[in-house]
Amino acid sequence: MKPHRTDMVSLIFALIFLALAGWWFAARLLEFSLPSMAWLGAGALVVVGLLGVIGALTAPRRRGAGADQPPAGPPDGFGGGRPR
Repeated sequence: MKPHRTDMVSLIFALIFLALAGWWFAARLLEFSLPSMAWLGAGALVVVGLLGVIGALTAPRRRGAGADQPPAGPPDGFGGGRPR
């Protein structure tokens, strides 16, 4: 199998999910409740969401050499071009 780069967004959300599942399991097993922790968890998720939105809005745009040009036709020259 060919190795690939780690998708950090998926890894972070998987770790958050596992932490929440572990917290729920521990609360059920040990019979304790922490309502203030629920608000803390909700606030943390809101902050993570806001950071994602800010990161998406401020991310630098990729500009290639032909970014403003329409896509070229097939390399063999048959069809796909604009009518003249």
